[in-house]
Amino acid sequence: MYLNPFRDFVKKVVSTGVSRKRRRSSPSRARKSDRNSRGPAPFTVAAEMCEARTMLSGPALITVAPNTGGFITNGSLQTTAPTQLTFTFSPSTSIINTPANLSNISVTRAGADHNLGTADDQAVAAGSIVVDTQNPNIVTLRFANSLVNDTYQIKVAGTLNSSTGFFNSQQNQTINFSVDFGAQVVSVVPQPVVRTEQLKIGGNAQSLDGQTIAVSMGGGTTVTFQLKNSSTASVVPPANTGVVYDPGDSTTVVAGKLAAAINTAATTNGNPLFNTLATPVTNAGNQIALTGAAFTADVRLSAAGLNVSNAATITDLDTFTVTAQNGTVRTFQFKDNTTPSLITPGNVGITYNPGASAATLTTAILSALNDPAAFGAGFAVQNGNGVKFAGNPAVVLGTANASFLTLVGGAQVADGALVPKNDVITVYFSKTELVKSLAEDPAFYQVLNTTDGSILQPTSVKYDNVGNTAVLKFAADLPTATFHVTIGAP
Repeated sequence: MYLNPFRDFVKKVVSTGVSRKRRRSSPSRARKSDRNSRGPAPFTVAAEMCEARTMLSGPALITVAPNTGGFITNGSLQTTAPTQLTFTFSPSTSIINTPANLSNISVTRAGADHNLGTADDQAVAAGSIVVDTQNPNIVTLRFANSLVNDTYQIKVAGTLNSSTGFFNSQQNQTINFSVDFGAQVVSVVPQPVVRTEQLKIGGNAQSLDGQTIAVSMGGGTTVTFQLKNSSTASVVPPANTGVVYDPGDSTTVVAGKLAAAINTAATTNGNPLFNTLATPVTNAGNQIALTGAAFTADVRLSAAGLNVSNAATITDLDTFTVTAQNGTVRTFQFKDNTTPSLITPGNVGITYNPGASAATLTTAILSALNDPAAFGAGFAVQNGNGVKFAGNPAVVLGTANASFLTLVGGAQVADGALVPKNDVITVYFSKTELVKSLAEDPAFYQVLNTTDGSILQPTSVKYDNVGNTAVLKFAADLPTATFHVTIGAP
């Protein structure tokens, strides 16, 4: 017999159906005879049961890539604001390229509260959104405007259609991410010009009691001073700075006590007014001049009452805004019944007819103030041709003619002279808070005089994390020149 490898291989495979145990126990002759008589052993086939799988219908989202690099995943942080996003879906699918279909891809930002799913969420406008003509499973969304620091949500709706069906078995998919590129310099203002605010103390011991004078600088934290008659039971809230006066004190004495309290705040490290006012703050008679170091002082006074001084000068849609001591704010708006004008949504309307008398207008004002939709019963009472407040709310007039309404109270504020601050540079930052120790380090700032190449270093820096400003003060007035400001770690 000649050697046939293929035959021998087949025989070997076929013979695998015979048990090894049986071959060992049989004599060789019987084994040969048995094999010849039986014929080839049959093949056996084993089948394994696999777990059930459900196939998704339509394409899946594979990646979202910003033009700044990398990928956007749920909870990721982008330190550079992307201008466009590229969506890659499953291969071998074509996204239907119509505006209606592509509107199923959207981006929303959280808004002022930085929380998604709340009333102030804002849709992020797309400048364009297109399907790639060469790779129809890729969609590019370009933003209409630069993204700001905020929390964002990408949403791909299950109704996004493609050549292979609706996206993700018609289930929406969302991806949340944040953009935070750190503090940015918004503007630099060299040698700002500020206006002195003249605070005048008038009235008498009764009208002054409880009146508040709220002072803030450059949008920073407000410090509230409250006048307190030592002979009454009025209470100064813990958040306010009390200024106690005696019933027999003249307005000049009261002004001096208030000036001293403001000066203490402006010279106490850690107080929001520290280094923000020209000091010392003093009074001249019953008047106090408040001149900011880099900003015009924002002074808001509470009022004891409101008078209708000249009813004939009322103008349709005039307003006045009242802020109660508990923080409730209401804006009241006068509406001429004979005009088609509309009251601004959210405002409390006070209707009148042309020629209405001061007494009639006073009654209407009183009714509006005490309405449950405003401040409720007892907030104000009639006082001649005007009203007297139960507390000392802050009142801001928005009237076309100053003679129509006047505030009743012991203190008044008026604009004074303009004052240039030639030894100051003010830097405005975005709302990302800086590390205070760095932001107030003079070495963090360098001012290059491009005219002669000299470098100016501020002697002190006042950083306000509420107003997002840094006031750089120099040892002398800045010369007439062109400057280049560098801001960064020393």
